[in-house]
Amino acid sequence: PFYFSGLITLINIVFIILFFHDKKSVARINKKIQWLKLIRLFTGIFTEKKIIELILGYFITQLGWQIFYIYTPLFVTEKLQMTSMQISIVLALIGLGIGLGCAVLPNLFKRYRPESLATSGYLGLFLGNVLLLVVNEPFAVWLIVTVTASCFGLAAVNVLTMLSNQTNPDRQGWMMGITGAIVALTGALGAIIVGFLANLGLNVPYLFVSLNVIIGVIFLRKKYVA
Repeated sequence: PFYFSGLITLINIVFIILFFHDKKSVARINKKIQWLKLIRLFTGIFTEKKIIELILGYFITQLGWQIFYIYTPLFVTEKLQMTSMQISIVLALIGLGIGLGCAVLPNLFKRYRPESLATSGYLGLFLGNVLLLVVNEPFAVWLIVTVTASCFGLAAVNVLTMLSNQTNPDRQGWMMGITGAIVALTGALGAIIVGFLANLGLNVPYLFVSLNVIIGVIFLRKKYVA
């Protein structure tokens, strides 16, 4: 797998060299990195009263998804003794599901409000966690992870829409940076949490994700229910 990954990366580099033509270079401006300013950019989240609850909800639900994604291959290996090929299908279907949730489902359900779609999507993530605890066949796992990933993709796209709608036009770039940082941070935290929770029991990580998603949705919906 690593050799194949390296080959794909090399091909990608060749395509960039051959077909990507950047705009004319501009004069370089040498600026020192202002660490305090970088810190203030992140701590500024807590001064944005309009979006703080949305940000917290996004962080919590994103953490739940990261745990689901990281733990699922280990779970199906331990519970169902899946082969490496079967696990590869699981991961491929998760990717397919996210693609459907991000690119296809939003167009099908665009008449609904983003907060309703986000809630529905995270409900699908919650149910997917529960169903994985009771199935015992690879085909059932494949079906569940595909639908669950699609639900997450739909939810994530609409949460980003909600955040964008609540952010001033001149702060859209800042918001994109914050959401990207949340994805990276939850990926690292999720890996650590999975290592701890998996030692407590085979089903514990999924139970944690279910609780996690419920709390996250409460934060996401609080602004619109109040």
